[in-house]
Amino acid sequence: MARVVKTHKLYQQVTDGIRDDITSGVYSPGDALPSEARMIEEYGVSRTTLRQALIILRTEGLIEIHHGKGAFVRHRSTAATALDRPRTRPLQTIGDVHSSREDANPATAALLGIAEGSALYIWDTIATEPTTGRRVLTRTLLPFAAAEGTSLETDPFPERPAMLATLATRHGKLTAKEHVTARMPTPDETTALALPDITPILETTLITAAKGRTVLAETETISAEGIQLVYPIKQG
Repeated sequence: MARVVKTHKLYQQVTDGIRDDITSGVYSPGDALPSEARMIEEYGVSRTTLRQALIILRTEGLIEIHHGKGAFVRHRSTAATALDRPRTRPLQTIGDVHSSREDANPATAALLGIAEGSALYIWDTIATEPTTGRRVLTRTLLPFAAAEGTSLETDPFPERPAMLATLATRHGKLTAKEHVTARMPTPDETTALALPDITPILETTLITAAKGRTVLAETETISAEGIQLVYPIKQG
């Protein structure tokens, strides 16, 4: 480690220094980083600056922090979690499932391209990914107008393939577009996702439409720590 040159971006220099030590093999997967006191002394920075750097490295998926034990280099096999699309990975619901019929507020109306006050079916869950243990918040919005005249009026949330088949039969060919947003969580999201302090989240919303009209919106919210999005690309 080398003492950094003091600028207004000290935390970035510390981040770069620790990252270089990890990627060059100074620290191997599973190794503990030096104590906070030692790194503060060697880099010549404050505790706040050092912790900013460690938060960035944790978010990048390079380290994990165990309270009371310190920071450890993540094993490369788990340094980044691949989030596959479309939504075919299994999720295990924890706690209660909340389903309701509500009127569209300004945010949901804008998302779905419908008038405020339009009737919606809403399905909310907290789930986990069995392979990683990460918590995932899911929300499905089904406009009543899209379900009208189908079995979805009485059973709005069957298994996803059945829902899509019903919507396709009623409305014709379906198309989809996904919106991906990284942001900081609300206090409720921090609690629901059991996030460490100052952890960004990744929000992905899949909008399904038919004939230019949105018939379904599916949102997943997950910790952005160490996430890589993996999309299949069709060539030719």
